Amino acid sequence: MPNYCYEKKNLRVLSIINMLDDGKPRKTIDIANYFSVDARTVQRDLKNVVKLGYEIEYPQKGMVKFAEGVSMKKRFLTSEQQQGLNIFRVFAKTLDPELSKSCEALVKSFEQRDKGAEIIPLMPKRYNKGGGRFIDEIFEAIEFGHALRISYHATGSKKKEYEIKPFALVYSEGFVYVYSAPFSMPSQRRTYRVDRIKKLEHLYDKTFLPIKGIREKLKAHNIWGLSSKKSIEIKLHIDGWAVDYFKNFELFRGQKIEEATKDSIFLTGKISKFEEVIPQILRWIPCIKVLSPKDLSSQVKNMVRAYIKKCN
Repeated sequence: MPNYCYEKKNLRVLSIINMLDDGKPRKTIDIANYFSVDARTVQRDLKNVVKLGYEIEYPQKGMVKFAEGVSMKKRFLTSEQQQGLNIFRVFAKTLDPELSKSCEALVKSFEQRDKGAEIIPLMPKRYNKGGGRFIDEIFEAIEFGHALRISYHATGSKKKEYEIKPFALVYSEGFVYVYSAPFSMPSQRRTYRVDRIKKLEHLYDKTFLPIKGIREKLKAHNIWGLSSKKSIEIKLHIDGWAVDYFKNFELFRGQKIEEATKDSIFLTGKISKFEEVIPQILRWIPCIKVLSPKDLSSQVKNMVRAYIKKCN
């Protein structure tokens, strides 16, 4: 399921914790200037610092510091928190090298105790790690509700310009996307990969209202399900070693599982586009069969025939 890309904000909060760890008072305006954000954003970040368990105090107006006795080095991490840091560090590396630098330093400062057994995350290594440079600017447009003009270069096509209303940043399968609507067609939805955005311009005079409860509204389990309002019912027959996988993961909206036989199941659910389910079907061939819709079954058969033809 696409994850909302609030990781950049989290990195900023963690970096502030790192700044305050020396015990010296810091000017809030200096913190704002360091991250190129406004004073209100810093105040929200400081509230999140407190939520993470680090008490702060204001020795004088415009100054902030850790409360007496508060320090990262004195903070004990449970094994679950340690695993969370490990996963967070790996995740940050998939976005952009610049995003992982402060995270890496911070994780090391947290790890001031002997490590126990670890959960080691396994995930593909990104070759092209660009794209992080626009994340802060997109967050700003989302937060203040103004449009963006982007120059976008999709694979196999020429650069095009779009004026969009950015609603959220989402993370799916190693890439960050901006979930948006064309400014001139507000009822439609589009997703754009952030690393394919070549230029970005703020359109401060074109404003919009945010979508309330957006996290609840985005129910897709991968990026293909976000940009369409269609609802296509699917039914799959699954057997063999694929049964255990499908029993343990919710992959589609409204997913339901029924026992077919002792060693097989029927799975029903709803998708927005065939691309939402096709990767799973191809992954689990020959342990999966499309029962409906027929168009989906035909498309998968054509793809398999094309593959076999290439192999001959």
